[in-house]
Amino acid sequence: MIGQTISHFKVLEALGAGGMGVVYLAEDTKLDRQVALKVLPPHALASENDRARFYREARAAAALNHSNIGHVYEIDEVVLEGGGTRPFIAMEYVDGESLAQRIQRGPIPLETVLELGAQIANGLAAAHERDIVHRDVKPGNVMLTRAGEAKILDFGLAQTAASTKLTKTGSTLGTLAYMSPEQARGEQVDRHTDIWSLGVVLYEMITGRSPFPGHYDQAVVFSILNAEPEPPTSVRTGVPMELERIVTKCLSKDARHRYQHSEEVAVDLNSIDLATTSVARGRTTALAVQESSGGGRWPKWTVILLVGFALAASAGIATWRSVQPSRKPADTRNLSLSLPDEAPLALIGTQPFARGQPALALSPDGSQLVYVAHADSASHLYRRRMDSHEVAQIPGTEGAYFPFFSPDGQWVGFFADDKLKKVSLQTEVVETLCAVVNTWGATWNSDDEIIFSQGFELLRVLANGDTPETISTQYGVWPAGLPGGRNVLITGVDSVYAISIETGERVGLVKGGGSAHYVPTGHLVYVQGARLMAVRFDPDRLVISGPAVPVVNDLRTEGGFNFSGQFTFSRDGTLVYVPGRAAAEGRLVWVDGQGLEETLPFAARIYGDFRISPDGQHVAVTVKDLTSDIWIFDLFSGGEQRLTRTGSINHFPVWTPDGSHILFGSNREGLAGPSPIYQMAVSGTEEAERIGRGRVAYAFPPDSVLRHMTPGSFSPDGSVLIYTSTGDIWAAPTNKDRAPVPLARTAAQEWGGLFSPDGRYFAYTSDEDGKYEVYVQPYPPTGQRWKISNRGGESPVWSGTGAELFYRLGSQWLVVPIQAQPTFEAGTPELFLEGPYLQVPGKSYDVARDSRRLLLIRGTEEGSTRTQLKVIVNWFEELDRLVPNNG
Repeated sequence: MIGQTISHFKVLEALGAGGMGVVYLAEDTKLDRQVALKVLPPHALASENDRARFYREARAAAALNHSNIGHVYEIDEVVLEGGGTRPFIAMEYVDGESLAQRIQRGPIPLETVLELGAQIANGLAAAHERDIVHRDVKPGNVMLTRAGEAKILDFGLAQTAASTKLTKTGSTLGTLAYMSPEQARGEQVDRHTDIWSLGVVLYEMITGRSPFPGHYDQAVVFSILNAEPEPPTSVRTGVPMELERIVTKCLSKDARHRYQHSEEVAVDLNSIDLATTSVARGRTTALAVQESSGGGRWPKWTVILLVGFALAASAGIATWRSVQPSRKPADTRNLSLSLPDEAPLALIGTQPFARGQPALALSPDGSQLVYVAHADSASHLYRRRMDSHEVAQIPGTEGAYFPFFSPDGQWVGFFADDKLKKVSLQTEVVETLCAVVNTWGATWNSDDEIIFSQGFELLRVLANGDTPETISTQYGVWPAGLPGGRNVLITGVDSVYAISIETGERVGLVKGGGSAHYVPTGHLVYVQGARLMAVRFDPDRLVISGPAVPVVNDLRTEGGFNFSGQFTFSRDGTLVYVPGRAAAEGRLVWVDGQGLEETLPFAARIYGDFRISPDGQHVAVTVKDLTSDIWIFDLFSGGEQRLTRTGSINHFPVWTPDGSHILFGSNREGLAGPSPIYQMAVSGTEEAERIGRGRVAYAFPPDSVLRHMTPGSFSPDGSVLIYTSTGDIWAAPTNKDRAPVPLARTAAQEWGGLFSPDGRYFAYTSDEDGKYEVYVQPYPPTGQRWKISNRGGESPVWSGTGAELFYRLGSQWLVVPIQAQPTFEAGTPELFLEGPYLQVPGKSYDVARDSRRLLLIRGTEEGSTRTQLKVIVNWFEELDRLVPNNG
């Protein structure tokens, strides 16, 4: 719509998009002013009742005239060129940032919290006086002007969303994390629900975190209905007790016990004098956290950690294996740690395979923190002594990601420029150990070996440098050491394993988690959603015992199913982590080549790989909750259908050409190792059948090999299925009397084979050139092949006509023109789109049938850098308390 004139508003540029439509910056040609033009989705007013409610609510919102409410100028509908209409709202344009963006940038000074909170409360009071309830008060609906004034937006729109396909069938109204208990129960709401939401907003402004965290919808609702938030005074130092009382009263689960009028909240907030009001005094701690006393923005060196670690009285703490945590009683202390604005923690790397990697490492003795930061358009390693506020860049670490310490704390290993390197913290000399490709983590063991993940392999190399030796060719990432040096922990597809360094034998430990580490208290900790879980673990017998318990509930985690967590801990029991939520949680969005998004009407979830149906009407998508299941979403009506209900892991969906069935991997039979492949009718009227048996036998190899397969795609006529097996690509005729045919079988790793729409070619990814590249071969194979990418790439997807081939390179999506007649020719790759969309194992994007849009996952955890970390001292004591050894 850029350049078009709607009514008397000329559209200038897109400002953003969400579930309630796209917002544009527009010029009011009549009054010569800029406005924000919100154009709702075409299905927003699905009925006359919807239309009547929309105009009723919008007119009521337009009648509001208050300095803390964004003014509505006009409501109408625009006639589309192809027929039909789309409703729009012309609103006051606020030149500034949203409160959500401000919270994301770091701690808000308490004086500003009081000012903004009072302004929002006053704006709500003006609306409540006219019997208008917002129903969706959240930081994203509050804009901050450059003068620091709060403007509440979108009054009345939440009610419009309730009766349309903008929310999933059966869902309650509002944004989940800010819903009041009565709202979450689907009950009638009034002004009290806005007061609850205001309490949530105040809590987030004070603490930078949600009071009711949860990595899936049911967990959030349970927390809202049953749990009490952690007191703000225990999360942030210097918070007045009176401010905590105000927030607590707003968040009373019984609406009768909340503030009865929002202006009362404003009065109480304005009455707080930060200079004289008592604050909660933090517990005595060896690490002192100090907040600026100036009352304004926190300075660059806000948090100073003063050393006071008690040294062990006994000797013998030389290696990780011999460390035994102290049994003496100690208080667990929750602190904050600030990084300078010019060297914030980088959560998204500058290299394609640095995205989503753990970005910080604490030395074994807890004295130094090494982390990844952006500077001069590249990532570098920085070091920060825990007894000092000073931060310094480590020379020679440009492009670095995934830092990890040597057992003696003298060296830091890292990856950069497709190489495994190490740097001495004493001399700052950098040494290259070996070349690496597509690495996903490393660990340095007590035998002075470095175990690292590369593509589908696990390898080891001497810490002084040598030729790497393969440990296993089974998929495994995020290796972490175990005592004794004989085994390491790895993350498979949504499961944690212990693997023998000598034999490669794997033992399954945890399903539904990843990024596991052994703690010398006898615990295994691992990531699940936005939580760090702990369970009792015997590292000698490789045996889990007892239930798993969450020990951190606000952990920033990366990835889709192979979760990596942004946390690190030392031998003395200090934990440092990045607060946040699961970065893997997101929403499905259409995105065109100009970056304009259209958010689909499906809830924010932890999505895995997905495929659009052959007719373009539906998408089969992996959804991670307590289990991993295949769902079918209707891209046009917004309807949802859960397909799988058996097994804890169901993933990698592939459509049959007629769209009647889905192939997928599943652990429903409880088999160890990679999941076998099953076929199931989309209608759900048939039981899933394991391939290689009965009517879905196809021409597959023996059953033992079937568990190492991942389906790729069917030929257009359904006569052949391409699949990946242990790093090779095969074709399996659906006629079981014919033999399977190898398509790409080399010493390199090949995966992701996809037939072209005419079935004459197949595209795939291979690392034979030392990094992932995209190739095309004829089908049946003739010995010919063409390299499509020119500087790395993976995950090729054909356009609907086959005239274009898309592929991904890090956060970029490129497109290549394809000519198939009279001979095959591939053009030069061109950038189609670039953006921080989530990448998950399997296919993390797909192409619309018209080839002009990509289906992607937009993360709900925004931001690629952080300056605020959390520290827990004596964390081992907390582990023993939460997960005691009852044996």
